[in-house]
Amino acid sequence: MKELYFEAAATQEAPLSAYERAAEEGVDPRCIPQHLDENPPVGSDIVMPVYSDEHNENWKYLFNRQMELLPGRAGES
Repeated sequence: MKELYFEAAATQEAPLSAYERAAEEGVDPRCIPQHLDENPPVGSDIVMPVYSDEHNENWKYLFNRQMELLPGRAGES
């Protein structure tokens, strides 16, 4: 039974991403135009995301690990 499921899943095509669709249409996928329904928020209207302590610790760990790899590989500026 599992084999049938995996065979069926393998034959189904995944939907194309916006980048893949743009490339098929001959559009540079890095330059997909964005259309807004209204003006973007400015200043105090911008809602700051609230991240959990666990999320912040994960990024702190990843940032520090990357910083340890940079000496001798990146310029000071």
